[in-house]
Amino acid sequence: MKYCPNCGQPALDSHRFCMRCGADISAAPVADAQPQYTQPPASSTPYPAQAQPQQYYAPPPAKSGNTALIVILVAVGAVVLVPIVLIIAAIAIPNLLRARISANESSAVGSVRTINTAAVAYQAQFNHYPEGLASMGSPVAGVSPEYGAGLIDNTLASGKKSGYAFSYQGIDSKHTGTFDDYEVTACPERRNTTGVKCFFSDSSGVIRYSSSGNADKDSPPL
Repeated sequence: MKYCPNCGQPALDSHRFCMRCGADISAAPVADAQPQYTQPPASSTPYPAQAQPQQYYAPPPAKSGNTALIVILVAVGAVVLVPIVLIIAAIAIPNLLRARISANESSAVGSVRTINTAAVAYQAQFNHYPEGLASMGSPVAGVSPEYGAGLIDNTLASGKKSGYAFSYQGIDSKHTGTFDDYEVTACPERRNTTGVKCFFSDSSGVIRYSSSGNADKDSPPL
């Protein structure tokens, strides 16, 4: 057996080239033992320290322009829509107010008719007209029916209903101590807001109105 003089790889005597490094070993002497190789001295140059891995910071995402676009669209929409809303409100609010006034006035006329009917029923029962609205309201325990005949609801008996204030007064026209007549008026609680017209009626049952102030017996009938 012989050994490669270049790398020390053992080889057969018939080999001409080293199987490891390819060197020509045809002239290498045949030996019975592997030659001793001394390890080359360690390099005096120290290995460089291993570099610390650097931390990767992803760049911040670029701000999208969608937010600015949305703000612009909202601003444009507000500029376009606000005048339209104001125009619609300017048209709708007066119409709603007129409708409310008309409904309140119709309710007031109906309430005056109810009071007229209740006053007639009260006079038929007690032979005189009631002194006030409360006398036609709900019965009161332990009190004479003359002061609570149950002819009108408590809301109307309180003197306020559907934006109108009602005033009723029994009248002793002959000064005999008996209410032989009455007057009832209905006026809006807030003129031009809850109503415009005032209404008046008495034992005749005729309902009169005034659009400029309180109605009385000289006002035109409905």
